[in-house]
Amino acid sequence: MFGDPTTNSKEWTMKTVGEILTIKGGKRLPKGSQYSFIPTPYRYLRITDVKDGRININSMKFLSEEVQKKDFTLYG
Repeated sequence: MFGDPTTNSKEWTMKTVGEILTIKGGKRLPKGSQYSFIPTPYRYLRITDVKDGRININSMKFLSEEVQKKDFTLYG
């Protein structure tokens, strides 16, 4: 997505997923919750968004602020 990560020719700072987002766990949204119908600051990374070691940000879903604040560990 930003060049070859093995050579890092653009000298991008490399970070793990856990360093740039909060991993809440679980396999689904809390019961009764839905993805947001409009883009929000809360992207929802699904395993289907990851392919060949890259994240397809164009396929990611969004959460409303209300859903984002829920404790997903109770549902996973």
